[in-house]
Amino acid sequence: MKILHAGCGGERLPPQYLPLDAEEVRLDADPDTKPDIIASIDNLGDIGSFDGIHCSHCLEHLQWDHAHKALSEFYRVLKVGGFVYIQVPNIEGVKPTEEVLYEVNGLKISGLDILYGCRVFSRDNPWMLHRCGWIPETLKKALEDTGFQHVKLVADGLYLDIAGIKL
Repeated sequence: MKILHAGCGGERLPPQYLPLDAEEVRLDADPDTKPDIIASIDNLGDIGSFDGIHCSHCLEHLQWDHAHKALSEFYRVLKVGGFVYIQVPNIEGVKPTEEVLYEVNGLKISGLDILYGCRVFSRDNPWMLHRCGWIPETLKKALEDTGFQHVKLVADGLYLDIAGIKL
């Protein structure tokens, strides 16, 4: 089983997201992250096929039309029966203010960070700017429009988790 970790950054997948017998293939557009494959998620090229794709906090870094192209690329490289898992910020009701909405690993995240990219990371790294945003209805529709079936979405406060299957 091969899982594409799309937009991996410098991290490996946490063990709970990777079946024991699976091979993780790390893909990122930023060569400094030392991925297995250097490519943008909206233009995967000839990278082979995968049983699953994991894309966490990456889709929002693309412009709207490129994000939709990325979903099409995910569908294209998935084997029949393959799954996609995506996590993005939920911008529904978020206001561009300095008010701290939550804290993670000591980092205080405001509405400005959710909408435009966490300023601590995006200040010196243009890859980290947010160029589009999602609410439950737009993300679910985008996956269904791409061809994914059995799309399941969970809106958990400030995050959207969605999964779909290629049949």
